[in-house]
Amino acid sequence: MATSAYRAWVRAGRPWKKAGPIADLEKYAQRHGIAVLGTLGNTAHLTASFPEDHTPFSYTAWPKRLSGYVVTAIDLANSRGLGAAILRDARAGRLPWLKYLNTNGRHYNHSDRFRSSRPSNDHHVHVSIRTDHLTTDITDYDPLGLDMDLSDRVTLPEWVRENHPELDETISVRTALASGYGHARSAKDAVHGQVLPALAALAETVSAIRADLDALAETLRNPTD
Repeated sequence: MATSAYRAWVRAGRPWKKAGPIADLEKYAQRHGIAVLGTLGNTAHLTASFPEDHTPFSYTAWPKRLSGYVVTAIDLANSRGLGAAILRDARAGRLPWLKYLNTNGRHYNHSDRFRSSRPSNDHHVHVSIRTDHLTTDITDYDPLGLDMDLSDRVTLPEWVRENHPELDETISVRTALASGYGHARSAKDAVHGQVLPALAALAETVSAIRADLDALAETLRNPTD
């Protein structure tokens, strides 16, 4: 049964707007071809006896009651491991605006810093935000590392090219860095397409530093003057 809040909203002309972080997440998804599944809820959401964050009059708004008709939730396709990436950042304390996350059939809540979970019907990515962050700007939030420069490429170390001829001679910096964000669709992709090149580049850098340190140590042991 529709609530009095719903009826008041209808009388007001059905106004609504997206909270800042929700609008920013929507733009991020659209920019990278991730399907936006919804912000404002359908009739079932709007007329529910206990309306939640897909409505502009949510009964679960937290920690403050909504001021104005603002939608504080978004549903996104779980493309490229998006749900896992957001969960990773939430657990690391990087998302002060996040109230809860549903993804891969689990619910993660701010109440325990997203450490535990309980079952959820959502296998897509549902994000609900806190009402004390309605105007927070998260335009620089890049959970999948997709906004980095795609043109910057690095040459793979020689030993990688010799042992893995299936790899391109060069790899984008974005792809190398992506190994830390769980982009790979399979273990094979992770090893051959992302993790291996990233680790190889790191190993080469470490080797160069070690060689410089060895040379410095040799110079200190055998000064020429």
